[in-house]
Amino acid sequence: MQFSCINFLGLIHTKEEQEVSEKSKIRQVFLRKRKFLKAGELKRRSATLLELFKSSFDLSKYNYVHVFLPIEKQNEVNTWPLVEYLESKKKQVVVSKSDLTSNHMSHYLLDRSVGIVTNKWGIPEPSGGQLVTEEQLDLVLVPLLVFDRQGNRIGYGKGYYDHFLSKCRPDCIKVGLSLSPPVDNLPGIEPTDIKLDYCISPTGLYTFGVLEK
Repeated sequence: MQFSCINFLGLIHTKEEQEVSEKSKIRQVFLRKRKFLKAGELKRRSATLLELFKSSFDLSKYNYVHVFLPIEKQNEVNTWPLVEYLESKKKQVVVSKSDLTSNHMSHYLLDRSVGIVTNKWGIPEPSGGQLVTEEQLDLVLVPLLVFDRQGNRIGYGKGYYDHFLSKCRPDCIKVGLSLSPPVDNLPGIEPTDIKLDYCISPTGLYTFGVLEK
């Protein structure tokens, strides 16, 4: 009798179910590790990522750069110094606003006069401004909890960024920012999961099948 696709009294699981379970456990582990980072260590690692970004990317090739703004309660990478660096280079800095019912995002030029508000999930967002389409973006900085050596990433599991990145141009550069080094392989990777082109971690710049042009 074939049981490979049947969960029989919770004893038999499909490969897909096992991978989803592993992925969920990995998400919990790395989120917990990140939340335990001391403020000083978070600041140090975030500064390291900024310096690696500065030394690794020729910004003359990019005009519209999308940046995620940090969720403080989740101990995310502090991207505000990176925003200031991009502004000093006269780049068009783009930030997003999330639709919590559809799991989609809209994108706006960062305008200091419009202001940033925090939604109920603790995500800093623009209160309005000039809309930007996904097709206009040249480089996207991508949040994550953990990534692997093939350029796969695990985030919070809502699918916001995979949906967003799927709408960007094929030549739009996707750069992950990670507070931890990569793992060898991540489970449960699906065809709809968008791979990174690069990832920056405190241990260096990782490249996934692309070369800086």
